[in-house]
Amino acid sequence: MRHLNIVLLGALASALDLRYTPSGTPIAEFTLAGELTRARHDTGAGEAIQLPFYVQCSVVGKSAENLAERNYQPGDVLMVTGEPQYEAWKNAVGVQRSTVRVRALNVERVAGEFETVTDKGGFLRMVGGVNSATFIGHLTDDVKVTVTPSGDKVVNYRVGVNDSYTARGETVERTHWFDCTAWREQAEALEGMKKGEPVLVLDAALSRDTYPDKNGEPVNRRYFEVTQNIALLNRPVKEGQARRAASAPKRQPQPAAPQEAPYVPDIEPASAAASLPTDAPW
Repeated sequence: MRHLNIVLLGALASALDLRYTPSGTPIAEFTLAGELTRARHDTGAGEAIQLPFYVQCSVVGKSAENLAERNYQPGDVLMVTGEPQYEAWKNAVGVQRSTVRVRALNVERVAGEFETVTDKGGFLRMVGGVNSATFIGHLTDDVKVTVTPSGDKVVNYRVGVNDSYTARGETVERTHWFDCTAWREQAEALEGMKKGEPVLVLDAALSRDTYPDKNGEPVNRRYFEVTQNIALLNRPVKEGQARRAASAPKRQPQPAAPQEAPYVPDIEPASAAASLPTDAPW
């Protein structure tokens, strides 16, 4: 099992965009949209509701041009396997921002008849779908479980995931910082865990909510809603892993995950996209 992967099944929300970096590297970007069945978190009754998801994916290099040549159309249902990637940048006024995107390693059209709907923004979305990530990492803080007014346990936590890539023949190490939310028995599974301890997230949906910053400006937060995780308490914490957990970026105060996510297509504002690295290794 790979230590960092994600599987997506959804409709192509809009036309694929092929662009080139200043150095000539092709990048194909597209958004997959679908719906997941989830339990409500505000009533305590576990009532099932349909939550939409919009996940932005990218392909870099010759594979991006090959993907564009397939001429996939909005509404086509695609299966993507890839890796979630943490990205951080400063916006036009110097405020630190971050997001999680998907580096698509394999993209295939799925044959068959699938139901799609058009949302109020004009984007197509599959009825149903798959949005499942798996990763292994270390907690950046002690776990603090809280209880909602309806009596459900919930925990918001961050996992640091070590990764590496090859650039110009050299191996470069990096760490992804993934915000996670777990409810009920999944929250209980993490209760009492300490900063630096390892955790295996077996199934988590890449999700999104929006909250105001200190200036009242909306901030889009990418997080994983976890449906299955395992505390790996039998694995020793290495000194280097503890140091990396200690150096994790500070989390801003954020609200709990929304119960019924509003329509927010997963397309970052142009100002944010323009400030991202144009020659990223992935």
